[in-house]
Amino acid sequence: MKNQMFVPNSLQLKMLEKEKMKHQKKLDEINIQDRKAKIIEKDISTSLKVSQTRQHNLKLSHKGKANGLEQENELLLGKLVEISRKKSPNFTIRSESVSGKSLNAPYKRKEMLRISSENEAFARRLISQQSTFNRKKLDNDFRKHKEMVGNLKRINSSPDKSLGKKILPPLKSDFTSPKATALK
Repeated sequence: MKNQMFVPNSLQLKMLEKEKMKHQKKLDEINIQDRKAKIIEKDISTSLKVSQTRQHNLKLSHKGKANGLEQENELLLGKLVEISRKKSPNFTIRSESVSGKSLNAPYKRKEMLRISSENEAFARRLISQQSTFNRKKLDNDFRKHKEMVGNLKRINSSPDKSLGKKILPPLKSDFTSPKATALK
């Protein structure tokens, strides 16, 4: 009996085949889950990189806009200061009269001096003003906005869908409509 080999019958072969199929099916499920997990990890890392790139681009955009505004303001300020430093206004009076003088020349000079002094006062006010662009405040507002969006996402994706719905209190039983009280 020691030399006899075990030979399975057809029923045992079928059972072994079924067990083998079950085992293979479980292995396939595990492989599918692993592939899904890798795809999800890849998607998350890709979306994280995209998000970081967007944030970086937004920061550069804000800095660029602020620098552009500062450069434009400095250019305008320089022009205003240059205009205000000139002794005589730079304008030509076109004379239509034969004598070469206009009757409105004194008025025009007076008006140009008034405009020049207003420009100078505006330039002083512009120099004395501080920037209204507050980077810290904008960052705090954006952080609060992101927190609120996250909270809304959590509420909307929660398994208990009643969290997102507002529940009204029940009506009071002694409530009567205005028409019913008028009829009594």
